[in-house]
Amino acid sequence: MVAYDRGAVVIDHLVPTTIHHSKIVRTFEANAHAHARVLSTLRVADVRVGEVAGEYCPGEFSLNIAGAVKVVGSAQRITGRGSLFSTVVQVDVSGAVAAAISRVSAVLGYKLESTTVGGLNDFEPDLQVDDVLQAFAADYRLHLSLEHGDLPPHLVTTAQSAAADAPSHDAFRVDDWVRALAGRAGDRLLDM
Repeated sequence: MVAYDRGAVVIDHLVPTTIHHSKIVRTFEANAHAHARVLSTLRVADVRVGEVAGEYCPGEFSLNIAGAVKVVGSAQRITGRGSLFSTVVQVDVSGAVAAAISRVSAVLGYKLESTTVGGLNDFEPDLQVDDVLQAFAADYRLHLSLEHGDLPPHLVTTAQSAAADAPSHDAFRVDDWVRALAGRAGDRLLDM
């Protein structure tokens, strides 16, 4: 479970091949450490990888500040032909987002510790969503050798193909998109 609004940055990794089960944990771990590295470039102090006791949607590879407040969480969806690895970076957690997390946690029976819900700008008040977005974009450009901003033609083709296969809805539904990408309604969808 995750709740977010315009105060968050969402990063999605789409892979058109099946990820072997043994690589799932390594994917979470590698992305957590990469995202922590990017946050450190923004002078966010004491970013740690690991679960905070009482956090919403607990995860071994959540990112937190000083072992006290969860600020980044990730999830993965896998089908027979593709996967989606999604990360939410909470920059500015609004009262509505905090309330939604509390309400859903209560319904699910989680023992949420409300002090674990927060955003990066609770610790770096001048930090804005655009700052975080630009830092991640620069990091991805560097690591994908896209410093000049041009995407390789095969990535453009893959993105266009996936967009064409996605069902049209007023609201975007990740599970529907992953099923469309897989191309078979009977594919088993796993929440990781």
